[in-house]
Amino acid sequence: MLRQVAKAAAVARDGPGEVDLSALGLHEMAASLPDYVRMVAAGERGFASAFEEMTRVEVAAREVRITNQRIRSSGFPYVKGWRTSTGTSSRRSRAQRSRSSRP
Repeated sequence: MLRQVAKAAAVARDGPGEVDLSALGLHEMAASLPDYVRMVAAGERGFASAFEEMTRVEVAAREVRITNQRIRSSGFPYVKGWRTSTGTSSRRSRAQRSRSSRP
């Protein structure tokens, strides 16, 4: 286990070495690796619990990215804005509609 921690610390200290988590698409894990290496080396966390938490955070971030991508590419209709280019409302107010419908 100490070898694993030492290797992870060397990767965090020296930059990408044998393992480049960002190249694997694990961006959240790559960003948080130095902090977790420090915590494991200091004995604040166990290796397994640190790895489990890093994995959970990565999965959650990936789900958010995928959901956002699906929403963007879905083609759902949406209203761009409530104002026209002249600054007036593109929709008539209730008062305007009721005035125009009176005889």
